[in-house]
Amino acid sequence: MAWKRDSNTIALAVPPKWKLEPSDQSVVIGDRVTFHCQANGYPLPLIRWKLTTGKIHEFKSISSNYHIQTLENGSLTIKEAAESDAGFYICEAGN
Repeated sequence: MAWKRDSNTIALAVPPKWKLEPSDQSVVIGDRVTFHCQANGYPLPLIRWKLTTGKIHEFKSISSNYHIQTLENGSLTIKEAAESDAGFYICEAGN
């Protein structure tokens, strides 16, 4: 009698769950500020930051540049805060 062993791998998606949830902050103009945002899940969630455009519930995506950087760990850093940086920021985690 011969036995055959067979196995399969099933990958389950695990929705994002906050590891480090962003919090409200105030900053002095000219200072550096960092907003933290980290999430767990499978596959590892992609973190995206958005900023209000001035209209209610309307946000635009933030891209890294010299002034604002989105970091690999999910954080967002504004090097020298300016009045034009004021607004509501949201962190989205999705996989």
